[in-house]
Amino acid sequence: EHDPSGCLVLEFTDLSDPASLVIRSANRSAHRMFDLDRRVVDGTPIGAVLGEASAQLARHALYDVCHTGQSMTAERLSLGEVRGTYLDLRVDRLADGTLGMTVTDVTGTVALEERLRHQASHDALTGLPNRALLEERLSGMVAAADEFSPVALAIVDVDRLREINESMGLHLGDQLLVEIGRRLVREARGAAVVSRLGGDEFAVLTMPC
Repeated sequence: EHDPSGCLVLEFTDLSDPASLVIRSANRSAHRMFDLDRRVVDGTPIGAVLGEASAQLARHALYDVCHTGQSMTAERLSLGEVRGTYLDLRVDRLADGTLGMTVTDVTGTVALEERLRHQASHDALTGLPNRALLEERLSGMVAAADEFSPVALAIVDVDRLREINESMGLHLGDQLLVEIGRRLVREARGAAVVSRLGGDEFAVLTMPC
C-alpha cells in the first residue's frame, strides 16, 4: 500500500478477447498516477482509464503475457494520459491467471540523465556545444560533404581577454564571453554549430544556407 510504484492487477474476462481487459485492483500510487476512482476500480475497462491508442497497446502487450506467461518490461514510456512523466513498466502473469502490472515514475531519473548528457557536451558558462560535441558534428558533416555542400570551420579568438579579467574582474570577462557566444549564434549565417572550445576560443561550423 505504501509502495511508491503504481501496482495494478488486471484480468481478461474473456481469454480469447484482448478487448476484455479490466482492472481488478490498484494501490494508492496507481490511483494517483492514473486518477482512478476508488469506488469503481474493480471491473473498470482499461479503455476507461487510458486513451484509445495507449489502451490498445496495453491490451495487446498484456494479452501476450497472459497467454505466454513471459514477463514483459518497458522503459521510459511517455503516455499521453500522464503528460510530462516517464514510466518504467513491468507485467507478470500471477499464479491465479491475473496480471500484475508495476508502473514506476522515473521522470526524475530521466531529467537527471538529460542534465548529465547536456553537461558532458556543452560549455558550463555559455551553454554552447563544447569541443567534444563540435568534433562529433564536424566528423558527421565532413563525411557527408561534397562539392555542392561544403563545410567550413572558423576559429574565433577573443583578444585581450586576460587583460579584461585582470583589470575589470573575472565576472565581467565571463559576461563578455557569454555575449560573444550569443552574438555568434545570432549572426553566423548557415551555422550548424557555434562552440566554445575553452578559454577565449570559439568555433563556428558552417554549411550552405
